[in-house]
Amino acid sequence: MFPPIVGLSPAYIGAQLSAFKGGYRSGDPGGLMSSVSRKLSPSDISALSQWLSGGKDHPEMGLSRHGVYADGKFSPPAWDGGPQGPDGDAIRYGRALFLHTRKLAPKFDRNGLNCASCHLAGGTLANAAPLWAAFVSYPVYRKKNHKVVTYGERLQDCFRFSMNGKTPSLSSQEIVSLEAYSKW
Repeated sequence: MFPPIVGLSPAYIGAQLSAFKGGYRSGDPGGLMSSVSRKLSPSDISALSQWLSGGKDHPEMGLSRHGVYADGKFSPPAWDGGPQGPDGDAIRYGRALFLHTRKLAPKFDRNGLNCASCHLAGGTLANAAPLWAAFVSYPVYRKKNHKVVTYGERLQDCFRFSMNGKTPSLSSQEIVSLEAYSKW
């Protein structure tokens, strides 16, 4: 479930968002909560706290319960082909590569697995290594790498370790498209 405050009381959520905004709380992956919270007004924090606790929609902030189950857990949108334009092209290629890795990127995949071999339901299934949960968790220190790695570097590690292959460059169509699909 992301963020972990979903479903908690509005007062608690508001206090945490205010603490992140004021710099009294830290330790969030990649400084995400701190960065987002600093941009919120007091009325934004109030509305967001109500919404995250399971309260009402706030269309003025673009907040709706779409994609969130009644129990407050996130559910990614169903695949609809993605948006039009260059972003959509990258997302569609990233999804195709994710589902058919061994066919579309054989030079990087030496054991015949697809990304979807480990990340179920196209990387959207909760508790099955979902991409939407991984994407927001980077950059982060990985003991295996002995350093802080970006999401792109983590994708490279999937090719290197999970697929026993070569690593595409961070600027490659493969990595950029997988990042675009993960973000979508």
